[in-house]
Amino acid sequence: MPHLRELPDRYPIVERDGSRGWRAVAKTTKCSDGFVRLQRFVDAAAVVRHGQVGNARAQLLRSATWCGSR
Repeated sequence: MPHLRELPDRYPIVERDGSRGWRAVAKTTKCSDGFVRLQRFVDAAAVVRHGQVGNARAQLLRSATWCGSR
């Protein structure tokens, strides 16, 4: 996607020995911002399953189904 670019970032971690530190990662800018705008279309198509992953609410959407390849 041409509008995305890579950004450096850091996340706090706990090492196996219990020490705390930071892990450098590369991520892209705003990679999921557009999903919120698509929500009503996804819901209308009834192709998403809602569930729980740990303490987080989750949605599962098969990309092949969404693209019309059933």
